[in-house]
Amino acid sequence: MPASLTPTVGSVHRGMARGGLLCKVNPADVRPDPFPYVVVRDALDANHYQALAAGLPGLDRLREEHRAANNRRVDLVSSSGRAELAIDDVPDVWGEFLQQHSSDGFVSDVMSLFASQIPKCGPRLYQEILAPAWKRSLYEPRELRGGPRFARLRPLTWFGRTAWLNDFSRPQALDVQGRATLALNTPVRQVTSVRGPHVDSPHKCYVGLFYLRHPADRSTGGDLELFRWKPGRVAKPWASKIAADDVEVVETVRYEPNTFALFLNTSDSIHGVTVRSQTDVPRYLVVTSGWFASAPARAVGASNNGVGKGVYDD
Repeated sequence: MPASLTPTVGSVHRGMARGGLLCKVNPADVRPDPFPYVVVRDALDANHYQALAAGLPGLDRLREEHRAANNRRVDLVSSSGRAELAIDDVPDVWGEFLQQHSSDGFVSDVMSLFASQIPKCGPRLYQEILAPAWKRSLYEPRELRGGPRFARLRPLTWFGRTAWLNDFSRPQALDVQGRATLALNTPVRQVTSVRGPHVDSPHKCYVGLFYLRHPADRSTGGDLELFRWKPGRVAKPWASKIAADDVEVVETVRYEPNTFALFLNTSDSIHGVTVRSQTDVPRYLVVTSGWFASAPARAVGASNNGVGKGVYDD
């Protein structure tokens, strides 16, 4: 078991030494519209996938309050940040997998995969201003109680937009920290979607979802949907909740074993999960994400695995 799963931060990402979930894809597989994404089926070697599936933690590892919750996401174990279980509580194959898919090498591979798309998406990717915390609070509502509190001052900050942390013309130079989290959605007793159409945090550069469907899972739904704004609807950049009537489905990625979907997290990378039928079987997945360097510590920080903070609320 690796001594630490925390990847090195701040290095420049280079190279094309793809492995793991990206071993079967290349830039030609990337679909550019409505945002850059790729879908990989049978992503891992069958033996590797079976080893991971055999080591999935059961519901009995969760506290009763989580086991009783309806269709709730719980982060089981993570390379960094919150999680329910300690890294030593899962088989080595999972520790190694999470380390690999949060490493600088994996981040570099993602940057290489999307290298031709990142400059085109620059205006839709998060532009982080090099500024003191008080100025950043103008843009981040939860940072230092900012946002609405300073709304009237926001136009004045236009004069400070001279130094950029992210140069999207050079994808390999982006300062991005990887994170990989094994999670589950608890059993469904009342039919619902775990989350409807939305866009993830602007602090994320990319998001990947790897599915590990349990052999006993006979439910329907729980599929990933990728959306675009309907013609004539007003686009709302970085919307954390979007009405279903405002978007249309571009592609549905079935919740099938050994399936990986990866996309750049632009201001309109709208995605959600379809309604899942009643079932006693958890919906297992791994979330891989890349976070820009100035993301708040609460988003991706020092490991707190195993301290009972795995309920997803972001």
